[in-house]
Amino acid sequence: MSMKLSEFVFHVVCEMNDAKFLFPVKFEEEKERLAHCLACSHYNTEKQTCGLCECYVPNKVKHLYEECPIEKWGRSIESWNDTYYNLFANKVIEKYPEAEVWKNQIN
Repeated sequence: MSMKLSEFVFHVVCEMNDAKFLFPVKFEEEKERLAHCLACSHYNTEKQTCGLCECYVPNKVKHLYEECPIEKWGRSIESWNDTYYNLFANKVIEKYPEAEVWKNQIN
């Protein structure tokens, strides 16, 4: 019996939730994001925050699911694919072997 894509995605999301993990981007990407923020007119040097979203920039630039409110940098599908996708896909496949059909079709 094969698994629907929606089921596979649901199980990956559940594994991510169970992991209680913050999903950092690669250090090089973090540095690039920070450089954009430091050069931005909305950056508050004293508080190290974004004047638009009020986020504490040194933390925000570290997480792959974060994005700049004026689209200078975005969520990182590259970091997800390179670092986390196989980890969570494999956990799902361990529990639900029928999901293996989706692993290579998505990547």
